[in-house]
Amino acid sequence: MANSVMERICERRMKEGFHGLAIQWGAIGDVGLVADMQEDDKELVIGGTLQQEISSCLNTLELFLLQDRSIVSSMVVAEKKKGFGRATNPLEAVANIMGKFITNYYIKDS
Repeated sequence: MANSVMERICERRMKEGFHGLAIQWGAIGDVGLVADMQEDDKELVIGGTLQQEISSCLNTLELFLLQDRSIVSSMVVAEKKKGFGRATNPLEAVANIMGKFITNYYIKDS
């Protein structure tokens, strides 16, 4: 909720002619909980995003400070995987999910 409040404050300041910028950062590499969860140098995908390097964050910050929007976001979107398990309709999607669940359940309990 605090983020939402800050975004409304930035929007109001911009509307009134003042400066205000709220940045929605994705996972940032080498810092925080996500970095602690990462094993070795493997890329950790969370919610379809990868960790953004600090140097990329600083370059992005410079671009954000030079524009006139009040709310911006920065994240690295992971490449979508294609192929096995891709459903073409809702019934196939449910069948794929249930199949994976049943397979995982039996493997863990065996």
